[in-house]
Amino acid sequence: MSAIIDNDGRAVHCTIEGSIGWLRIDNPKRMNALSISMAVALADGVSHLAADEAVRVIIIAGAGNKAFCAGGDLDEIVSSGSAAGSTDFASVLSRAVESIQRALKPTIAMIHGHCVGGGVSIATACNLRIAANESSLSIPIAKRGLAHDVAGLQRLVQLIGPSRTRLMLYTGRKFGAVEAYAIGLVDEHVPAIELQDHTISLAQSIAANAPLSIYATRVAIDYLLADPIDRNLDACERAIEACLISEDLAESARASLDKRPPVFKGR
Repeated sequence: MSAIIDNDGRAVHCTIEGSIGWLRIDNPKRMNALSISMAVALADGVSHLAADEAVRVIIIAGAGNKAFCAGGDLDEIVSSGSAAGSTDFASVLSRAVESIQRALKPTIAMIHGHCVGGGVSIATACNLRIAANESSLSIPIAKRGLAHDVAGLQRLVQLIGPSRTRLMLYTGRKFGAVEAYAIGLVDEHVPAIELQDHTISLAQSIAANAPLSIYATRVAIDYLLADPIDRNLDACERAIEACLISEDLAESARASLDKRPPVFKGR
């Protein structure tokens, strides 16, 4: 699976480089806005990479240097001539975002340029967000007469709190990378020229660690963030126990004695 390209040349590229899976949103003429077919391809690409045993980390990025993703392609939505077009796009975007959030591999959004609307939803569904200093994030729904889906709103509130979520959505203004970092919307910001190398280095450092340990951390954090009625303590305890009886734990001990880096296999 390398790329899914629609009739207008818009694409979502899905590639694997070593232990890193890449998804690149490619529609630079429209600031990497997503068509319906691209949103479907994004969901399929995430599922494909998450199921590949060779992949340890997934990075999502935009093509070119002007935008990460500008949300939905308004030209396509408006040209549908009915509210159904907006509803259809919202549905497939929701599926793409949910596939990112549910992926059992660590996910990183590599943000450069503009990250707008649905692009922010994609970024906040990722485990980590690394932004170029010159990038900006905005959700201008109040300027367009739209409303945010509740699941995406919950992620945003968990990241930056209710007051800053109100500020971001009520005003629709752009938050630069430095301000976004200050409020917790992005995890790191670096000069644009360093963004890709920095993100790859981060992904490689995660990929070199024990997958079962990372999974146990993921399950525990999901447990803590979930509504009490949906929490599954048994899943947390199983993930912790899997680490304690794993081959990787034994490999860590051997590597320490041999004074070498451990080679983890996720079992």
